[in-house]
Amino acid sequence: MRVPLALRGFTGFGRAFLVAALALLSPLEPQLFWAEEPKNSTDEVWQVRPQPLLHHWLDLPDWVSISLGYVNEINGNPSGGLQQSATYTHNLSLNTSFSSGFRRPESEWDEFDAWKLVINASQRSGTSLSEKIPNAQSVQQIFGDGQTFRLAGLWVERNQSEPGLLKVKLGKMATFDDFASSPLLCYYSNNGFCG
Repeated sequence: MRVPLALRGFTGFGRAFLVAALALLSPLEPQLFWAEEPKNSTDEVWQVRPQPLLHHWLDLPDWVSISLGYVNEINGNPSGGLQQSATYTHNLSLNTSFSSGFRRPESEWDEFDAWKLVINASQRSGTSLSEKIPNAQSVQQIFGDGQTFRLAGLWVERNQSEPGLLKVKLGKMATFDDFASSPLLCYYSNNGFCG
């Protein structure tokens, strides 16, 4: 069988994978890349924003926003080091915000609507992998600050009517929420990457 020059360095599986990837990425029809122009309509477009499930179940007023979060980390040291072990940790968070401007467009805000009170709490449980293997550095991002229920944040913030122009916060907050953060860093559970 004669193999094209571009595929000669690949094994059987690698060659099949490359051919499948190229087939999926190649345009089958020009219509996939050019969208038809939308037809102009004289009807007014209504934007429907679904209410959060928890907000609906608890029948909360419009000026309250509440959410729950759950993160777990199952980490292990399968080989190397002085000792091999695996551990489990989790973080359960309750995030609440209070503002009269939640359900109104920013163009209709008065001074009071630009202010927001935020209260965040978390409950952490689990076992430290660093203590088990033993290691001097903390290797788990959510292990720390006491494995208990705690107030994670309490602050008042004021947003300008232009998004992203200016935000002022006063209270107890984590610095990495606004300053030292990157969405890429927290894909790893290592505390050195995601504080």
